[in-house]
Amino acid sequence: MNKTLRNLALVALAAAPFSAFAEIVGDGSAKNPYQIATAEDLCEAYKLTKAGEMVYFVQTADIDMSNVKEYTPVVGYDAATYDRPLNYDGRNHVISNFAPTTDEFAAGGIYNYGQSVFGVFSGELKNLGIVDINISAAGGRCGAIGGYLGQSAAEVEVTKVSNVYVTGKVNGGGANYSGGLFGTTGTAVELTNCFVNVEMNGVEGGLNGALAGRLNNPTTIKNCYIAGKVSGNATLVCAANKGAVTVDGFVLFNDGSDETGLVDDNVTGEVVMANTSATQSSGVDLVKSWAAFSTTEEIDGLPALNYALSGSGIQDDPYQINCPEDLCNAYRFVNCDGGDFWFVQTADLDMEGYEDYHALAGYNGSYKAILHYDGQCHVIKNFVPNTEVGAVAGTDYYYCTSIFGIPSGEISNLGVIDAYVATAQGAGILGAYAGHGDGKALILENVFVTGEVVGDGGYTGGMFGTTGNTVTMTNCFADVKVSGGAYTAGLVGRVRNEINLERVYVAGSVAGNDPYLALGTDKAPVYNAYQVVAFNEGAEAAVPADMEKGDEEIFVAQGKMAIDMIEEVMEWEGFTAELYNGYPMLEGFDLGTTAIFDATVGEVEAEGPAVYYNLQGVQVANPENGVYIVRRGNKVTKELIRK
Repeated sequence: MNKTLRNLALVALAAAPFSAFAEIVGDGSAKNPYQIATAEDLCEAYKLTKAGEMVYFVQTADIDMSNVKEYTPVVGYDAATYDRPLNYDGRNHVISNFAPTTDEFAAGGIYNYGQSVFGVFSGELKNLGIVDINISAAGGRCGAIGGYLGQSAAEVEVTKVSNVYVTGKVNGGGANYSGGLFGTTGTAVELTNCFVNVEMNGVEGGLNGALAGRLNNPTTIKNCYIAGKVSGNATLVCAANKGAVTVDGFVLFNDGSDETGLVDDNVTGEVVMANTSATQSSGVDLVKSWAAFSTTEEIDGLPALNYALSGSGIQDDPYQINCPEDLCNAYRFVNCDGGDFWFVQTADLDMEGYEDYHALAGYNGSYKAILHYDGQCHVIKNFVPNTEVGAVAGTDYYYCTSIFGIPSGEISNLGVIDAYVATAQGAGILGAYAGHGDGKALILENVFVTGEVVGDGGYTGGMFGTTGNTVTMTNCFADVKVSGGAYTAGLVGRVRNEINLERVYVAGSVAGNDPYLALGTDKAPVYNAYQVVAFNEGAEAAVPADMEKGDEEIFVAQGKMAIDMIEEVMEWEGFTAELYNGYPMLEGFDLGTTAIFDATVGEVEAEGPAVYYNLQGVQVANPENGVYIVRRGNKVTKELIRK
């Protein structure tokens, strides 16, 4: 092997793309939506909508509008902005205390359709709470979302609102359309998994309802409820519906009027009245039976919406994991009795502080769910679940100290950095069980983990505690400090089924009762290893002697031998010359080092005190474990440091 070292230069990460308004991140596309994080962002968002072009927004934090009095709706307010379609994902955040007093909202003002957050909304709105509003219609249309919901000029056939709720006060006006959710429709609309809990006051001469002033176009209402109270001339639902209304789950808890405002001949489906003491309980039970609503959490004594993920969980439209809260709630969307569930991770996640965690594939006994999780070369950082959850082996949630619990299916293109997992049994960063007989085998491709795993009761591994079906790993590595009781190993503590490893390495250390560098077992399963290296320490053997091997053994590379093997791993398909913690990195992950240059290391016979440099060329005073360039006088060598 020659004396040329592949050395890495640190380069600045490319700046995230910004809009023309530098404070709002994103470009408005579906893949890189504008990010609304503050009241200032929301106030400026109207500048980013475009005629005839769908613009995408996501809300990344709760927004308090208490101090905002001058406001322009996001989409628009009159006929000049009817042609601006919008897709807005609230990502389970809220907009609170929306109560603008803009002069132009007055009767005859240019914003007379727009006393609302969005103004004229055509497109899709989802996963948003608009709470404690206080809005008033003067001469136009008003509602929490918009004065108009849907306009044909925007060329959106059906405007969709899902997983949205509203609380607060709405004051109608004369000669207008006012509602708790919106003023009137301009095209067909679909309302799914929504609730409105408002005080709706109607003024004579206006058309006012707790849901909307007017349903002028075909409207579908599925699994929605209305609560609160109406007064004046306001009705329980709407003041008029000229379009057909199709109902599939619609409960009215609100009171103050005897009229729904719906024309019976235009309504298909049952509207359930639950606004008396005798009927409320059955209405609550019905709402709780809808999957999108919580059986335990309430708002004003009525069921709250469950956490919502973007996507529908199918292969063509997977659930999206955009933030730590998404990962913590993803288990709600997995039916542990069986089925396939698709997820994609769209951003790096920092899990610091998120101790209350439930694994995606459930807990003890939930062996049938089949996951398809594509991390898209993103990472999960600082995964440190509450150790008390896993304190007692055999309890329902002790598998939840791992990210996936009991996964079958596929996990791909994912990195887990600086995790700390501790549990009584079945410990591993990715899962307690890898695959299971009631589900399917598990495939891992382009996956790595780093951190520490502590398993007091055994079955402890860097990636998984034990296997329950065939496991295949390709282009993977684990750099983990693993300690446990019986069956402790760097990758999988207890292998009970065939396991196939191709282009895999394990680093870190192992400690326990009879530990192994890569795989432990009390059975005699077959392992197939092709280009598999154990760099870690704490045991003499990679696997127990009675494991049946395939064509090749796992190569144990320790001491000086590790230096050559590290360079060999760099040449494996799917790996790069970048080093992470002193070992080769997988392709596709951007952890801050991207440029590569060659630095020739010459050897001159001379001695002197050792000066250490990392492979980025930066001098290191106290080198930790890893590979370093070492200069002693005029002699330069490459050395592996192990403490």
